[in-house]
Amino acid sequence: MSLLSLLFPSLSLARKLQAELTTRAVTVGAMPPVQQYTCVVSPQTCDDPRLLHLRCRDITAHFAKRSVRLVVWVITRKQVEAVQEKARDGSPLPAPVISPMAFVTLEDETGTLESTWFPQAYQAGGALMEEGLPFWVQGRVVMEYGVPALEVVSAQAIAGP
Repeated sequence: MSLLSLLFPSLSLARKLQAELTTRAVTVGAMPPVQQYTCVVSPQTCDDPRLLHLRCRDITAHFAKRSVRLVVWVITRKQVEAVQEKARDGSPLPAPVISPMAFVTLEDETGTLESTWFPQAYQAGGALMEEGLPFWVQGRVVMEYGVPALEVVSAQAIAGP
């Protein structure tokens, strides 16, 4: 039984779903059954991102500089332009290279996680954000002002049943 049902037993199902959509932007019933994608692996003994799947609430300072993989969906995103003025070897480029990147708030059923999608990751997986469906995201946990965040390396759609 949902919290809305307990607080407002006389509301119709349609009104409850509308209230849920207004406050969360998605209904709990529409959230994917993430448990089917979870495998339990000890983070202390596994640094293989293909095996280690965590939830947003699990991402703490303990995972700093480690690769993780999560099933998430997008709550908000802010696209910005990255300007590259130097080549990888440090030499100046003849003209600046401007590429899109994004700052994205990701969510699963346990919490939220801030993420940064640098141009390469954004170009490869940014289209998944537009679909409104959950997807796999893989990246490296970084600490920003004492708060864990994710530098996204790749994203991929969840394969159908």
